[in-house]
Formats: sequence, structure tokens, C-alpha cells
Amino acid sequence: MDAQTRGKLLIQKEEVDATIQRLTTNLKEVGNRLADLGNDLKHAPENVLFSGAPHDEFNHFPANLSGKQAHHWGSIPALESIAQGILDLRMAHHQSQGLQRQLEAR
Repeated sequence: MDAQTRGKLLIQKEEVDATIQRLTTNLKEVGNRLADLGNDLKHAPENVLFSGAPHDEFNHFPANLSGKQAHHWGSIPALESIAQGILDLRMAHHQSQGLQRQLEAR
């Protein structure tokens, strides 16, 4: 393999690996938000608060819950978006592995 081709493959691999890192970080952040909401729902669902909701009644904070951390309405993406992120991550891993095989084969 000539140096120019190898250089292009290395650049592509670095870009794909950066994409993997970004997707992984995003999905872990969503997982943490889901876990936090799940814990609150599991232990005291009546005390779960939301901020930034599209309807005022969802943003209502009872006096006995003042000071409690609210979950931001838009902080958890739709399930379809999460699934797409997982699919994108799988595809990026596959692409990275293919590039790695090309680099090692030549």
C-alpha cells in the first residue's frame, strides 16, 4: 500500500473513531438521564417534577417539592432517536473494524 492510500485510510479511521466516541458519549448521557428518571419513578413517582414541559400543568411544582431537582422535559430524546443512535454506533464500529483490517492487510 502506498503512503498516500495509507494516509487516507488512517484519516478515515480517525474520523470514524471520533464518531464512535461522540455517539458513545451521547448514548451514555441519555442512559444516565433515563436512569435518574427511572430511579425517581421507582422510589417516589408522585414526587417527579419536570421543567420546560410543553404544557403548564406538567411544569407545576407543588410547594412541598420546592427545591427538588426537576427533569428537563427535552433532555431525554424519543425512543426512535435513541435507537437510531445505537444503530449509527454499530455501523461506525463495523466501519472502523473494516478500515483496521485494510490497514493491517497491506
